[in-house]
Parts: sequence; structure tokens; C-alpha cells
Amino acid sequence: KMIDGEIQSILEKNCELVEKINFLEEESKEVGNLANKREDYATHLEQILDVKGQMEEHKSSLEQRLKERSEDIKEATARREVMSEKVVHAKKKIQTQELSVEDLQKMQIESTRVDAAMKKTMESKRQVTALLSESQANFNRLLEELGTSAEKFNEIQGKLALKMPETQQFNATICPDKASHGAKELVGIDFKQVAKPLYAKCKQDSEQSVVSINLEHQAQLAQVEALEDALTEATNAIQILQDKKATCEEKLEVEREQQETALAVRVGELDVLKDKILALRDPAAIEEQMAMYQSQCTQLETLLQKHQEENVARKNDVYDEIQAAVAIIQEHNKYIEDQLRGIQRYADEKYASLGTLKIPAILEQSKTEDEQ
Repeated sequence: KMIDGEIQSILEKNCELVEKINFLEEESKEVGNLANKREDYATHLEQILDVKGQMEEHKSSLEQRLKERSEDIKEATARREVMSEKVVHAKKKIQTQELSVEDLQKMQIESTRVDAAMKKTMESKRQVTALLSESQANFNRLLEELGTSAEKFNEIQGKLALKMPETQQFNATICPDKASHGAKELVGIDFKQVAKPLYAKCKQDSEQSVVSINLEHQAQLAQVEALEDALTEATNAIQILQDKKATCEEKLEVEREQQETALAVRVGELDVLKDKILALRDPAAIEEQMAMYQSQCTQLETLLQKHQEENVARKNDVYDEIQAAVAIIQEHNKYIEDQLRGIQRYADEKYASLGTLKIPAILEQSKTEDEQ
């Protein structure tokens, strides 16, 4: 979980850097490119809606898996109850027989092993529940990102200072309960029929101001390209971490399958033990069987210890590599942030020097009529 959290944090920082770079490019193009950015946000909102649908399908799949796993747990619990009844019945028979204390202790150990197997089954159930919770958290995170995009959309809308008719709402407002009706109902805006025509007019009026800052824009592009190169290096480092993480997950999956196989073997041995309980009246046979079980138990414990030591060693190696890569990425991020702050200051100065955006005459007239 710590590794996943670190990778997720790095990915979020890279996303923020990309957004800052895009924002600086748009600022350099001033109001003309703000309209294009509005269209990009509209496309991004539609993409998030598609992702939301995919997450809902994934959530349904997880719920189905949880249901199947719950049924498996119920079946295992039922089998355990049957086994418990048989053990109680066997204990009653044992009470009428002459057995040594050592024999009783060995049978108690076998009962403990059965309980351990049931605990592993309950742990599998807990993991499925955690996976479902994680899916719900991802769904909520996408809604938060959609809300953030809507806030940026409204901020740009305020900069353009457009006056809308009173019968229309132009600020984006997220309504999660209307997501199934489409993008228009979810964000409360018809981008194609309302927003796009007005921004086309605004873009036409602002194209002349773009020409005067082309030279400054070229200098900013050079700095942005340098930042993009640094970002590419950081992205490559993240990809390496993700590949290593996938390798570790594959190894853990193999280990889990081996443990499940060992558990299946033990369940089979318990079935054999059930058939042999009838022969408990023969002390010599009991002694021979218990010795055989003890030998098998020792072998399994040795194998388990070996696997655990190998897993710990592999985990430590991967952790060291990830720590080194994270340190490199953090240095890149610091350099990128320093460069972005410098560009941001430069862009703010240029933006302040351009003055406020003049409202088109036709929109100013509409605003005066509304006030009257």
C-alpha cells in the first residue's frame, strides 16, 4: 500500500505539472486561447463521464465477485460445521477408548490447522470487501476531479466577462444524480448550442491581441519544452516503478496460488483423516498415522518458512530500488516547480500589462438593457 500511495502521489504531481504547462501556454495566447481551453474542458468532462460509466461497470463486476466469494465462504463454513460435528462425534468415541495424552495433543494440533484454514478463507473475504471499497473511492475521486474542472471552467468564464440571457444558466454546476441523463444534465450547460457560438465571437475579437505577444510566447515555449523533457524523464521513471510493481504482484500471485494448493492438500488430508477415525480403536494404527501427519506438517512448515524468507528478500530489494527512483523523481519535480514559478511570474506580469478584456459592444448593449 505504501508503494501504491507513493506512485499515486507522483502521478498526481505529474498531472498537476501538465495542467500548469497547459495553463501557461493558454495564458500566453491570452483570451483567444481561453476559448479553446473551454472546449478542451468540455471534452474532458465528456471523457470523465465515460470513465464514470466504466467505473460503474467495474463496480458491478466487483459486487458480483463479492457475491460469489461470499457464497464460497458460506459453503466453507457449512463444511466446517459438518467437520466440527464429526470431530465432536469422534471425541465422544475417543472418550470411551484408551488413548495417551500425546495422541490427544496431536489430534488437537490437527483441529488447530483446520481453524487456521478457515481464518485464511475469512481473510480472502476481507480483501474482496477492501477491493470494493477502493472502487467506490475511485468513483468518488472522479466526481471530485469533475468538480475541479467545473470550477476552472467557471473561472475562465468570469475572465471572459460575457453577459448571458436571463433564461440561460452559463456556470457549470455538477449534479451527480443526473449523470445517467447525459453530459448536458450533469454539468448544467449545453456546450455545443450555447457556449461554443459565443466563444467563437470572443475568439474572433481577441485574435488581434495575440499577434503582439508572439515573440514572448516563443521564449515561453522554449522553457516549456525544457520542462516537458524533464517531465518525460520523470514519467519514464514512474513507468519503471510500475513495471517493478507489476512483477512483484505476479510473484505474490504465484505465492498465493501455492498457498492455496497447500491448503487444498491439507483439506484432502482432513478428508482422509475422517475416513480413518473409524480405525481409532487400533492404538498401533493411530500411532503410525499420527507420526506420518507430524512428518508432513514439519515438511510444510519448512517449505512455508523458506518461501517467506525469499519473499521478504525480494520485497526489500524492490523497496530499495523504488526509494532510489523516488528520490530522483523528487529532484526532477523540484526543478520543474522552480521553473514553473518563474514562468508563472513572467506570465502574470505580461497578463497584467495587457489590461482587462474589453466587452464586445453588442454584449455591453445587452448588459445595459438588462440593467434597465
